[in-house]
Amino acid sequence: MSIWLNSANNPDRLLKLYPGIDRFIMSGTEGEVTVEEARSGKLTLKAKDKTGRCFYLHSPSDPVKEAERLIARQGLQQGQKVALVGLGLGYHLAEILSQVGSDGQVIVFEPNASVLKAFLVLLPDEGIDLLLAPQVKLVTGLDLGEFVCELRLVLEHISTKGGKLIVHSPSLRLWPEEFEPIKQVIQEWKVKTGTSETGEMLMAENYKKNLPYITKDLPVNHFFGRLSGVPLVIISAGPSLDKNIGDLKKLKGKAVIMAVGTALGPLYKAGIKPDLIIVTDPSPVVMKQIKGILLDVPLIYLPTVFSDVVATHQGTRLVAFQTGYEESERCARELGLETVKTGGSVATTALDIAIRTGAEPIIFVGQDLAYTGNKTHASNTVYDRQRITPDNMLFIDGIRGEKVSTSISWLIFLKWIERRIAEEKGRIFVNATEGGALIRGTITMPLAEVIEKYIDSRVNVVELLQNLFGEGKDNK
Repeated sequence: MSIWLNSANNPDRLLKLYPGIDRFIMSGTEGEVTVEEARSGKLTLKAKDKTGRCFYLHSPSDPVKEAERLIARQGLQQGQKVALVGLGLGYHLAEILSQVGSDGQVIVFEPNASVLKAFLVLLPDEGIDLLLAPQVKLVTGLDLGEFVCELRLVLEHISTKGGKLIVHSPSLRLWPEEFEPIKQVIQEWKVKTGTSETGEMLMAENYKKNLPYITKDLPVNHFFGRLSGVPLVIISAGPSLDKNIGDLKKLKGKAVIMAVGTALGPLYKAGIKPDLIIVTDPSPVVMKQIKGILLDVPLIYLPTVFSDVVATHQGTRLVAFQTGYEESERCARELGLETVKTGGSVATTALDIAIRTGAEPIIFVGQDLAYTGNKTHASNTVYDRQRITPDNMLFIDGIRGEKVSTSISWLIFLKWIERRIAEEKGRIFVNATEGGALIRGTITMPLAEVIEKYIDSRVNVVELLQNLFGEGKDNK
């Protein structure tokens, strides 16, 4: 039994709500965290990371003001759903609750038993009050599988319904070793969605540099509703692209070929020139995808994409203003344009744009979302030799009824794609990837059969696109 169980604030309710929490907190390592009094009189925690370096989980000066500053930067709204990674002594949780109100929801992820024990021992009444708040759900490290499942669900919600991920960075330094792969996923997610300080700064810098182009480039909205009934192929860079890349040549001029940046290497090597390319990554690493590939085909980009991508592109540029980035939304409003849903990846962004064009069927190629053949990507990509981390694997249904291995982030993107497809009643979506994850809502079919069944040689895509670009302004 722990001291906190003697609290007068009804700990039995907490035990009932979270069975096994008492056993979990008692599994904490003695002395892993120590308590100190901050200069403001509030308590803070001191700990050592794996390198032996000491650090504070909260300010040694004023933990409450620190939490207020952290949450003030998040722009939270009443009724919003928040994923809070890292509990500490709960100062930032209390501030989040004050911002989202009684209609909000906060999922707290804390896998370190020592931290949770300190929270409940040092603040027995306030701590139990916070965890018993109807808006709060606590996910501990008691069950790794449950932890992964809850994190997947909440990140999936954030990517589609405007929730918020808030990471208490000092807490990550105390995560148990078995949670290390999950920590990596969270850090990657933060950068990709701009929810880390580095990611936010990078996106802001890119937006500023891209602004001269954004204001004169053709909006991708010019295509919305203009490709009705025209087949469109979204080419991603999954391992299965190696299997049917040759068949893509048969689609040239008969279907709109939209390629993500990572797929340009394989396509270039195979002598295939897409009709559209789409690049969305805000980080400089994206330049490796297009290095040595001087394509003059139209480029679709987000205003926050790495600025050199836009500045060096030799062809027509189409800007897609994204939902979820304030400056992009503001600019779209001023121009009277719809924003696009990004879903957290370039392929999900491509799908949302493809749907809005009215194209049909929409065909996926290279959209494995799984480690097909123990590979992460197709040959001739910048990632084709990337190492697979077995600890980060989950197993899901494959297109042939088998189980295939995937990552948490890919699973989130898969669920986003399935939900986006489900919104389009009566539309035809075909998965011609020939490997990887089952995408519910699509017709699974080899690319050769797709060509035979859905591709009409009477469709002149080249002429169609030329006419559409001719209607837009010259932005080269």
